Amino acid sequence: MRNVGSTDNITWNQVASLGQNAINFTNTGLSSGQTYNYRVYAYNSVGNSAFSNTATATTTVPQVQAPDTTAPVISITNPQAGVKVGTPTQQIKVIATDNVGVNSLKLYIDNKLVSSTNSGSLSYNWNTKKVIAGNHAISTQAVDLSGNSSNASMTVNK
Repeated sequence: MRNVGSTDNITWNQVASLGQNAINFTNTGLSSGQTYNYRVYAYNSVGNSAFSNTATATTTVPQVQAPDTTAPVISITNPQAGVKVGTPTQQIKVIATDNVGVNSLKLYIDNKLVSSTNSGSLSYNWNTKKVIAGNHAISTQAVDLSGNSSNASMTVNK
């Protein structure tokens, strides 16, 4: 059996020559969103049969997903902004959420990276024994799986 195809239903080209008793054929490498017409005929040493009825198929257009532009949301849940931190340690807790997933979460104290993780939550025990009195900045950065980032910060006092 021979399979012929056309995109305009006028010009036909052979796309396959199949063996005896073939009942199906998959045509690959086609353009998306294009309609293709097919018909077949049998052949042997005596000659060719008449063409079959025309079958039509349209390839699908892949759905393009809109890029993610939503940045993660960060909450520093402990301590509260403006509080006086105690000694010898102060536990810092950070949670980041995102619509596609958090890829990294970083914690900085006075602009120095002190902890990081590849998840959406972080807990850090800050040794405040050797920290000088005064204001200190706690800041965080979260990056999602699409590369969107956000920051949150607060000031505490010792």
